[in-house]
Amino acid sequence: MSTYRYQRLLTMLYRRGQGLGSHCLNVGYLVCRVIDILDTGIPHQDLITAAVLHDLGKVAWPDDLFTKNLLSATDRDIMAAHPLVGRRIAEQVWPECPETILHLIETHHNPGNWLPAQILAACDIWVACSEPRANRTKLPDDETVYREMCKVAAEKVVDIVSKAARTQGQHFFLGTQDYRG
Repeated sequence: MSTYRYQRLLTMLYRRGQGLGSHCLNVGYLVCRVIDILDTGIPHQDLITAAVLHDLGKVAWPDDLFTKNLLSATDRDIMAAHPLVGRRIAEQVWPECPETILHLIETHHNPGNWLPAQILAACDIWVACSEPRANRTKLPDDETVYREMCKVAAEKVVDIVSKAARTQGQHFFLGTQDYRG
């Protein structure tokens, strides 16, 4: 792994602000906990790296898109494109980035049946639903989060992600308390 190029990408996420860097590290942290329980069939480092870089495409978003309540069709198109944009940014900054990492970044919202992508997608949903956001007043309940994760991952994966995310009734991510309790 090119440490310098990886650090450049991570710096891009943190400099973007809006909690983007912390969110990505939190997803990486949860992925680490899940892969201790579930074998993915790919090198763990690839899945962890992809988890930390999964929202790289959001560095191209306009500032207001992070906090808008009412989205236009153009806003939704920009949001939907962030996985592919993230892949392209990673390819530019880190030309020797393994294809597995690039594929995970690109498919983190549409994982299909590939287990590593399902793990990333479910972890992303759990973390996103556990973090305070400027454009929502309350966090979703556990049942809603579970249903959302089941849209992108097999029930076995969802159960393991839920279990890994909770330790003795609560957990803490990097710098962010889980407000879901």
